[in-house]
Amino acid sequence: MNSPDRNAKMERRRLFHGLCPRCGIPWNGPTRECTTCLRKRSEVARQRVDKRLAAGLCRDCGQRPLMRGYQRCKACNDQSNKRLAAYARRKAETPGKR
Repeated sequence: MNSPDRNAKMERRRLFHGLCPRCGIPWNGPTRECTTCLRKRSEVARQRVDKRLAAGLCRDCGQRPLMRGYQRCKACNDQSNKRLAAYARRKAETPGKR
């Protein structure tokens, strides 16, 4: 069994037993991970985005240059706009829900 398979199996086992899938401490909060692991993952993501933006690259893909005045490249910006439009359509089709 290779490492990604072993890690996925361990994460599933930890979740089943009410543990944080990353560190294994007991966790029954509203999120999948404990607050410590969630905070660490958030900080790493923030650093990755800051590094990409400082280099003038798209915050999402990190491969293409930014559009002027945006934090995304044209391709990622178009994709984001499609997702937002689809979300708005779904929300408009389900009256009474917020």
